[in-house]
Amino acid sequence: MPFAFDTKLDQTFLESLYGDDVQYAQEVFEGFLADTKNEFEKIKSDYRQNAVKNMRQKLHKIKPTFSFVGLTALSEKTETIIAACDVSANTREIEPACSVLFKEIEDSFLLIETELIKMRNHT
Repeated sequence: MPFAFDTKLDQTFLESLYGDDVQYAQEVFEGFLADTKNEFEKIKSDYRQNAVKNMRQKLHKIKPTFSFVGLTALSEKTETIIAACDVSANTREIEPACSVLFKEIEDSFLLIETELIKMRNHT
């Protein structure tokens, strides 16, 4: 029985990337959680320290990782904040957009963790 990705994820994109190779998808999802979660903690720290340029650089670094786990819309929203960072001197200027994005990123980690459990149980 083929694995079905959650409807909150870009199923078409994920199927084009992974086909029926659930094991490979699982590896990518595990890497996403390990690397992107760690980088996101640094982004939040930069935000608190008002280090807009550092935050922008790290957001740019993690932006493509969202697509690899089917969060293509989140990748696009991250690009919007990156563009805002380019013209902002401090984090107050890009509020509340940052808070909204950060909440969505936090929520996405839970979604990907749940998806990973489903994959492990599938194999």
